[in-house]
Order: sequence, then C-alpha cells, then structure tokens
Amino acid sequence: MGYFDGLTDGLFKKDTLGDILFYPWGILGSGFIIKSEPKHNQIRRFIKTISIIILFSVTITLISLIYWLNYWPYFILFWLGALLIFTGWYYVAVKKITRDLPRASGRLTITESLKNSAKSHNLPILILLELFSIGFIALGIWLFLYKEQNLIFPLFPIIFFGLCAIAIGYMIFAKLQK
Repeated sequence: MGYFDGLTDGLFKKDTLGDILFYPWGILGSGFIIKSEPKHNQIRRFIKTISIIILFSVTITLISLIYWLNYWPYFILFWLGALLIFTGWYYVAVKKITRDLPRASGRLTITESLKNSAKSHNLPILILLELFSIGFIALGIWLFLYKEQNLIFPLFPIIFFGLCAIAIGYMIFAKLQK
C-alpha cells in the first residue's frame, strides 16, 4: 500500500458487524455505513484523489511562500479563501457520494484513525516522515531563535510539524505493537 492509501484509510473503520464505516470529516463528524464493495472503492478513489490534490497544492504553496516570504499575509488570505471554497465543494461532493448510505452510530476516534492509517503505511516511510517532521521542527526553532523576521512564519513549522511528529510517532508505535 502507498502513502495516500494510508491517509485514506484513516477515514474508514470496520464495525462489530464487519461493515465498513466511512467518516468524511474524520474525527469531527458522523459516519456512513458502506454495504457494497464497489461503493467502498468509489469512495476510496475519491478520498485518495482529494489527498493527492491537497498535498500537491500545499507543497506548491509552501514553496511559493518561501520564495515570496515578504507577502505571507496575502498567502494566508488566499489560502483561507481557497479553504472555504474547497470545504464547500467537498461538502457538496460528500453529500452526493453518501446520499444513499445510512448513517453510522458512533464516532471515529483519533486513535482508531491513526491505527487504521498506520496499517497501510510501511514502517520505513513512517520513520522517514518522523525524521522529516523533527527536521522541520528544528528548522522552525532555528528560524525562531536566529533569524530576525516575523515570528509567525517560524512558529508554523514548529506547531504543524510538532503535531505531525506526535501523530506519526503514535503510528510507528501502533505499527510496532502489531
């Protein structure tokens, strides 16, 4: 399984009856019961495609942000607008793709999401991602301590990659437990 399969699997879980449950908003919303394999595959393809689009969009934006560092407030405004538009589009797309699915009782917990995601990732990739996260935390700390610039910019990698390091560390731990 690939990296994007791991991201996708974090939104699914199996219930006690063996049905697959889909949580389009992750731990923040309720889920849907998927009874057929074709519907499950359709939803997985949709979520995987969305994950790829988001990752590449964020990557291009971060590279652009570094290049145009003096204009970071405009990037934040742009991304807030893009986030609102994307969230609206995602909401409509999820409504359409889940309109014939019954609601699931219960919620997806963060530990379930991370464990399901960890199952599809391979251990070397998780370790590499953990090292990258720690590296970006160190870069953020270095920028914060030794560069004279706006303090908001260095705090982003410290906070974001700090949370990533915690989540990935938990996935590594879960993977080693199995």
